[in-house]
Amino acid sequence: MLKLYEGHYHDLFNDYGKEDVMADTTQWIRRHLPTPAPAGMAPGTR
Repeated sequence: MLKLYEGHYHDLFNDYGKEDVMADTTQWIRRHLPTPAPAGMAPGTR
């Protein structure tokens, strides 16, 4: 997915509005991580 931040400069993580960039990045990472197994479940038994 490509997201453009209008009016921002090269370093999005240190630019104004960086909170939005960090929130979007965090959300993207969480969507792409594997879902953890429920507590107490042995690995490989999902």
